[in-house]
Order: sequence, then C-alpha cells, then structure tokens
Amino acid sequence: MLALIARDSNNEAEAKASASYGISVAQYYGFNILSRKIRDEFFGQTTSKSFTRTYEQSSNPSSVESQPHLIQQRQFEFLKQMSLVLADGLKSDHLREFVLKTIGETLGAERVLLLDRRDHGEGYVAVNSYSQDGDVEDIEENISHSIVDTVFSSKKPLIYSGFDMDIASNESIIANDIRSVIATPLTLGDKFFGVIYCDNTIVKGAFSEEDIDLLQAMGNQIAFSLAMVQSANMELSKKELERDMEVAGTVQSLFVPSQLKGDSDSVYYTIHYESASKSGGDWIWHKTVDDKMFFLIGDVSGHGVGAAMVTSIVAGTFYTHEEIMLGGKDPKKSAVETKELDSVFKYSEGIHYMDTVLSRICNRAYSMTCAFLTFDFKQKKIEVTSSAAPPILIVRGDEVHILGSGGSLLGFAEYTRETETMDLQTGDRVIIFTDGVYEMSNPNGREFGLRRFSRWAVENGQLRCEDFKKKMIEDLYSWRAGAPLDDDLTFAIFDVK
Repeated sequence: MLALIARDSNNEAEAKASASYGISVAQYYGFNILSRKIRDEFFGQTTSKSFTRTYEQSSNPSSVESQPHLIQQRQFEFLKQMSLVLADGLKSDHLREFVLKTIGETLGAERVLLLDRRDHGEGYVAVNSYSQDGDVEDIEENISHSIVDTVFSSKKPLIYSGFDMDIASNESIIANDIRSVIATPLTLGDKFFGVIYCDNTIVKGAFSEEDIDLLQAMGNQIAFSLAMVQSANMELSKKELERDMEVAGTVQSLFVPSQLKGDSDSVYYTIHYESASKSGGDWIWHKTVDDKMFFLIGDVSGHGVGAAMVTSIVAGTFYTHEEIMLGGKDPKKSAVETKELDSVFKYSEGIHYMDTVLSRICNRAYSMTCAFLTFDFKQKKIEVTSSAAPPILIVRGDEVHILGSGGSLLGFAEYTRETETMDLQTGDRVIIFTDGVYEMSNPNGREFGLRRFSRWAVENGQLRCEDFKKKMIEDLYSWRAGAPLDDDLTFAIFDVK
C-alpha cells in the first residue's frame, strides 16, 4: 500500500523501497504469488534475482528457508496459539473467533468465515466471521456462493486465483468484486463442522497451493479442537445436570418425612421411600393430633429434575395452606379442638389449591395422583379420599379389602374425588403405596401387578411390620432382577393396635 502511494506521488525510489520490503515479507511467510505480483507490478520479470538478495538482507536468515519448513513453522505457531486459547477456557465461540482471526492474518485474507447450512437447508449462515475492516454485518451474503456450494457438496478444498473464467463469470464473484478465494471443509472423521471460507477483493492470486495445505492442516486442528471442546462441554453439562438433580433431590427430600417409623398406643407404622433417580416425583405428609392421624401420599408424573421441582411446588402449596389455616396455632396442643382440625385438614380445600397450581403453572405438562387418609383411632375408622391414586389395601387375616382408587388426576382436567370409609379392627394392616410398587417390571417387561401384590400381602401377613417391609423390598427387587428402577418406590404400612 505504501509503495502504491509513493508511486502515485511520483516518488519512484520510495515506491521501490517499499515494494522491496513487501516482497521480502511475502516471501518469508510463503506468499509466493503475492510476492511475484508485487515484483511484476514494480520491477518486471527480469529482476527476480535481485529480490532474492533483498529478501536475504532484510529478513536476515542464514539461508533461504524451504517452503515446507515455512508451512510447518506457521502451522506450529497456529497450534501453539490455539493451545493457549484452549488453556484459557473451553468456550467454542472464543476458540472460533481466535481461529478465524489467526487464519486471516496468516493467509492475508480480508474476510474469513466459518459457514454452516441454515436449518431449512437453503443458504448458509456464518457461525463466526472475521473481517479486516471489522464489518461483519450480513457478511455471508457477500461471498462466492458457488464456491461454497462446491466445497459443501464435494467435501474437498478449492482455490480460486482470479484467472478461472468459469468461476470469474459467476454472479456472486462479479457482484462482490472477489479476486481470490480459498475454502476447505472442516471435518473430523465422519463429523462435518462446516466450511472455512477466505477471500480477498484486492489481489488476484492472493492464495497459493501451499496455502491449501496450510489451511487444511489448520482445519484438521480446528475440527479436533472443536470436537474436544464439545466433548468437554458435554461432560461439564452432564456434571452440572447431576448437581442440579442432586439439588432437586435434596429439595424433594424435604417433603418426605424425616421420621420414617412411629409407635403409639393406637398404631405402629413404617415408611419406605426410594427414588428412581437422584430426584423423583413422590412425596408424603402426615400429622398426628390426639386420636387422629392424617396422611397424604402424592405422585407427580415422571421423575427427574422436572418432577422433583413440580413436587416441591405442589407440596409447598399444601404446606402453605396448612400454615394459613392453622393461623400459627400448634396443632399438637389440646386447645385446638378436633372439629377445628377437621376443617384445617379438609382434603377438598388443600387438594383444590394443589390442582390449581398444577393446572396454571405447569399448563397440564405434569399431573399428580393423590390419596388423603384420616385415621380415627378412637372411633376405629379410616376415611380415604382419592384422586386417581392406587387403592389402599387393608389386610385382615386371609382377606384383602380394597379402599379408594376413584377420582381424577390433579392438574389435568377438572378434578373429581371419591371418598370411602371403613371400620378398622385390631390387627388390621393398612398398606398405602404409589404405582411404582405394583408396576415394577422384570427384565421381560412384565409388571408385578396389583393382584399378585394383594396375594403376596395376604401370604406374608403374619410377619411383623418391619419384617413385612423388609421382605416386600427383597421380593420386589428379586422380581426386578437387576432391571432399571422405572419409577419411585414409595409405600407405608400401618398396623392397627
């Protein structure tokens, strides 16, 4: 550029001095075609030997370095810089921006783009871009689309030096005054990352065959680095998801009673909860006041982070309802009358709020089954209100009584509920569970089944409560035979005294 300015000012000596320096730099970095262009422009063909001498004097090497060595040196410098970027942080955008800028500076390209096809398959989008003048707005619209099409389809590099008339006549070449183009696919094995496209609108023949080798080498390193970054980021995302699941599981565990067994003059009970993943959708609430015990078991559809978070919201709604209705009173104090407690824990009110939350916040993406039980040990009665929950089993000797199982899902449609009442007797065993118990599958996909579970409960009814629970877990696991746990395993056993 300085040489052109000097020549336009009729300063021939300064023009030739600047041109000589430009040739030296171009030859040193392997830009042979560019060096010949400068030489032809300012000195003509007969002075090539003198420029070898000028190059040797200005660059000051002991001897003229071979082109393969120069390519290896430039490739090494590129790889070194890429390693520094990778060490700085595994960010694909940062890596791509550095890569394109380095390619532009190394090859003397005015613009460098990493292109990929648009989602609908028509045209291309610049994933990242570099321009010497900093203007990258709509840059992908001002490139040689015919060359990009060829490289995308052939998966082979292509160079245009400005002399191929077939390419030179292309509309995009003419419209954007493109003098030189070099493009190469970015691949690693069978994985295709896109196309690296470089062009120059000032000089024809700005890119050489050696530049193709260098760009391909760079492309291989870029593809490997991007694959490594993607793999590392996937692993980081996986670990972040695992941490999120652990957090969600911790939150959900707050809605499973810390006291999983209890003993009183009226009843002995034990509870088992096991999530199918680090976070699940089952939850339990219970409270004992005087001669009454209130017990709720809910099962939000699905398991994982989403189900655990929805469970937390729904359970929190119920707990909030409880606190508001109590008005800060301690339900364990005898001053709180049983009649008041009946209104505080009235199922229709608390469940109505949960149904509203599920419907409005989750937009029917999640639903929940729910069973609410009231044990009245003074009257020896049990009341079960069900919203599409599994039935409650009451084992009495060699008989099984089934209670509840009607109603509709919460959060899915206008909910309905069914309430049933049954007298209790000393020795009755009440078994409450979610569908993860009887829907547990063996390796052949066969479920344990509700009828099989009912027979099993009778056959093992003579066992003490804790032994019954232990054998129930053992036999269900034996049925599963190592198959993945598809759903949360949650149940509670009450032995009436």
